[in-house]
Amino acid sequence: MYSIEEFQQGLVQGLETFLKDKYGDAYVTIEHAIKTNRELIGLRCVVLGDEQHCSPIIYLEDIYKRYSAY
Repeated sequence: MYSIEEFQQGLVQGLETFLKDKYGDAYVTIEHAIKTNRELIGLRCVVLGDEQHCSPIIYLEDIYKRYSAY
């Protein structure tokens, strides 16, 4: 099983490869955010293009908990 840091880096690499192959100009970063008195780890996916700019943040705590339960 991966640690949370290894899990994050695997997601960053996998998503960045997928997005670059599909959309060309894209990148993925890890960000920390304070929400309701707790720090959350977020994965920001940014796709840049002629007419598109997409930048959702996916919070990883619940995803990692589900992963580590298996």
